[in-house]
Amino acid sequence: MKKNVRIILVILIIAVLAYLPFKHFLENKAYVLTSYVLLLTLIAVIWYSLETRGLRKISAEHLELSFKPHLLLIYKDNRRFCLYNIGNGPAVRIRIDDYIVEPVKGISLRLRFTCPPVLKKDEWLPIEIKLMSEDGEKQADGFLLGFITPPAATMTINVTARFQNLIGKEYEALLKIGQGMGEGTSIPQLAI
Repeated sequence: MKKNVRIILVILIIAVLAYLPFKHFLENKAYVLTSYVLLLTLIAVIWYSLETRGLRKISAEHLELSFKPHLLLIYKDNRRFCLYNIGNGPAVRIRIDDYIVEPVKGISLRLRFTCPPVLKKDEWLPIEIKLMSEDGEKQADGFLLGFITPPAATMTINVTARFQNLIGKEYEALLKIGQGMGEGTSIPQLAI
């Protein structure tokens, strides 16, 4: 608000300085009175414009919050990983970055995630996790996801999910996979 007050004061000073030279050229007092009224009208319009601008910014922030998705990663029914949207709006264009893991010392593998393209409010859908060679070219056969699958997970990893809301605003969420996820998480208990 202090910035708006400074702007109003600067505009007021400029308007008064611009008005003073013209005052000496005016002979009729009616013109002087009209000039003062116009100056006050200019100041009122500037103040009103700044207040309206502030209201528009607040309104845009509230609109964004009404469409903001929020994603969680859960382990459902002891058999699959799912994305769950507990936000106010749908998440679109969902992707989870690949993650390099070392399930066995000396062997690096890439976790590749396949996500649903859209996740509605209060909806959960399974994701697919593939173990690939480190370069991502071929699937790593013979390895299981046991090192990140609850309840026997031996490690915890944090992956980044990137998604958008309906109006195109982009978001990121840090998702935890592995130890501490909670086996058999119940969807209704996660609702906030």
